[in-house]
Formats: sequence, structure tokens, C-alpha cells
Amino acid sequence: MDRIAEGASRATTRPRVSCIKWVDPTIAGGRWVPEMVRLAGGTDGLGHDGAPPTVIPWELAVQYGLVVLVAMG
Repeated sequence: MDRIAEGASRATTRPRVSCIKWVDPTIAGGRWVPEMVRLAGGTDGLGHDGAPPTVIPWELAVQYGLVVLVAMG
């Protein structure tokens, strides 16, 4: 994790990422997931650090302008 975070810290941009745990309803990852995205060099604008996964309208994910979508199972 330290090597990944170190490499990501040198990146000049941070892609907009969303980690979706479920699609019906659409559930954005929470708890540790946004931190992992940040450490890997991304920005998760739909999940919340330390908070439970959140049901979100799919339209919100589209409006966020995702660059990377991670489908979690």
C-alpha cells in the first residue's frame, strides 16, 4: 500500500472514481473504500470515509462525470 500511495502522490491528476457495490439499487462504497481510492491516486466523490455504503441515484453517478467505475462484488 505504501508503494502504491507513494507512486500515486506523484500523479498530476486524480481521476474521478466511483466504487459501486450494487446496481439495483445503486450503492456507492463507503467505510474504507474512499480512502483506498485516494491512496491509489483517485477521487471518490460518491462514497464517504467511515460511513456505511450509501444508496445513490444512478443519475448522480452520471452527473459526477466518472472516469473510472469499479464494480465491486
